[in-house]
Parts: sequence; C-alpha cells; structure tokens
Amino acid sequence: TYRIGNLALVLSSTYICTHRSYITIPYGSMKKHLSFFLILGLLLASTVVLAQSDSAVNIPQRTKSGRLKYPLVVRPEEISAGMIFGYNNSSLGKATVEHRNAFHVGGYFTFRLSPHWEFQPEIQFSLQGAIVKNRIGEIRELYTSNVLLPLTFIYTPKKYKGPYFQFGFQPVTITYFVYGNQNNFRIRNRFWVSDVEALLGVGWAVNPDWGFYVRYNHGFKQLNRSDAIAGVPIRNRVYQAGIFFNLDRW
Repeated sequence: TYRIGNLALVLSSTYICTHRSYITIPYGSMKKHLSFFLILGLLLASTVVLAQSDSAVNIPQRTKSGRLKYPLVVRPEEISAGMIFGYNNSSLGKATVEHRNAFHVGGYFTFRLSPHWEFQPEIQFSLQGAIVKNRIGEIRELYTSNVLLPLTFIYTPKKYKGPYFQFGFQPVTITYFVYGNQNNFRIRNRFWVSDVEALLGVGWAVNPDWGFYVRYNHGFKQLNRSDAIAGVPIRNRVYQAGIFFNLDRW
C-alpha cells in the first residue's frame, strides 16, 4: 500500500534536486512543471486507491447461493515500485564531435504479468546532448535536459533474480537547451521539443531488492527544425548504465 507513496516522495525529492542544476528548467516557467505534478498527483491518488483495495482483500461477500466470494484485486506481491539512477553517454547522430557524459535518475512501477514477463512504466530526468560541429565549422556544446517516460516489457528467465532482457519505447520531452553561450530562450525555436525513442537493454537482478542494467535509447525524430545548427539532422542516441532499487523491500 505504501510503496506508491514512497515512490511519490522520492520523485518529488528528485525533481527538486534535479531542477537546481544550471542546465535544467528555470524556476519561473510554471507550465513546464505541470506535467510532473500531474503525475505526482496520480501517484498519490493511487496510494489511496490501493490502500482501500488492500483493506478489502480479506472482506468476502456472500452470494445468493450462500458461498463466500472475495473481491478481485491485484495481489500486492505482484506490484513493486522503486528508483533508478546511473550514467549517460549521449550523442546527437552524425553532428557529434564528442559524446557527453552525464546522468539520469527516476522511478518506476513494475507489474508482474506472468512468471517470466513484467511491464514497467518509468519516469526519468536525463541530462543529454553532445559537442557538435555547426555548418561553418565551429565546435559548440549542445546540451539538453530531458524528461523520459519509458514503457518497457521485461523478460526474466528466473523470477526475481538473475539476468533479464527489456525492450520498449519512450516519449521524450526536451525541457531545456544550451548551445554554446546561448540559453534556452534564444535557441528553443530552432528545435523540436519532443521525441519518440526505442529502447533495448539487459540487466542482472542480484536479488529481489536491487540490480544493474544497461540500455540503448535510439531517437527517431530529427530535433533541429532545419540544418542551420549542425548542417546535418540531429537525433538522440544514448547509452545508459545504472542501478535499480525496489523501495517496497527497503
């Protein structure tokens, strides 16, 4: 019951810490914060709903035939919540001169669909970008701050531990740009602020409490509205490596 509330608390703390960075969303831009607080509100509402469901698990109802019928609810042991954090190595396709080393942090729910399959929605805050060469030969940093919403399917040969494989896709919202000495407000109109990426990864659950993962995220959408910035299409390419923790077990 309380695992979703714990996740909401972690996400809110993560959001505040992340947005103190020099490359993230300015405090005055309230519209950019609304999506996060909407998701946070849904998590808190889910806490209440699941609390009511848990209290109803052991309350049977008697049918007309006199038999006892128990409410159909998702078993709590088949749902878990946790957090992830790790390293990013990102590039921007053919425009890249040098990859960027940064980090990502976020939270997730895991729903066990069968003994070997899980569905895992996530929310991530991810610093990405690269050093690129523009059309006149100048070398500039093009750094972005992103919100990712991965939707992944996970195959686990062994339940709760050992290797696993994951695949899926993720909508991406780019919340902030830095290009050389130009900030978000001067260059934002040169870029698209949304993307859709495919992801593929593998991992190792040391035990039901924690484990490791590596992923590759491949963006399909051209981010620059024209070739004015780099002379070639710019697309997200990100390698991730990190650690996950199941909060409901800590």
